[in-house]
Amino acid sequence: MKITIEQYGSSIVALSVFVLLLGLCMWMLEKNGIFTQSAIQHTVQESYQTSAFDEYRNKKLPEIFEHNKYEIKTGEYMPVSSCFYGKDKEGTILSVSVIQILDKKEDVIGTIFREGIEYFYFEESGTYELVLEAQDNSGKRQTAYIKIFVNESLG
Repeated sequence: MKITIEQYGSSIVALSVFVLLLGLCMWMLEKNGIFTQSAIQHTVQESYQTSAFDEYRNKKLPEIFEHNKYEIKTGEYMPVSSCFYGKDKEGTILSVSVIQILDKKEDVIGTIFREGIEYFYFEESGTYELVLEAQDNSGKRQTAYIKIFVNESLG
């Protein structure tokens, strides 16, 4: 045994130091997240999230349109859907929500909901500014600012 230690002792010590240093390096790499399964999964997941975000970001916003013929009169309930509608990039018709209505004094006026339908109801004629919003299935929103004129009711 003495001969073995004398002959291979320095090699055994060098090999032990090498294995110890290699283990220490691997522990540090794992601790910092380099070359581990979690780092690889994180990179793949980040790549997927980035492409999904890019797809969402590059999607076209919905558009808001006015129906060609409508007339809003004082004292009458007019469904918002009879005046405005939205479309997404595929051409699907979207409902439009009224965010805000401002009169000429810039006072805020609300809409009325009846049985789940949103209606305009104006007590005075004049010009009003509407803030409308359409939202598609992916959550993209478009806001539009539109001026309308409310006529005096004849009745």
